[in-house]
Amino acid sequence: MILEVREVVAEIKALHATYKASGNPPPENLLAPVLQNAILALQSLGRY
Repeated sequence: MILEVREVVAEIKALHATYKASGNPPPENLLAPVLQNAILALQSLGRY
């Protein structure tokens, strides 16, 4: 499960980089909540 969540985070970061590389502003308002939820999921898994 941890590897899957880490993969999601990596994909979000890659999407963010793609936006920046193309000269378009990344949709921070859409990406930030997803990234925050992934981080919370990793933290909660770390407790088990």
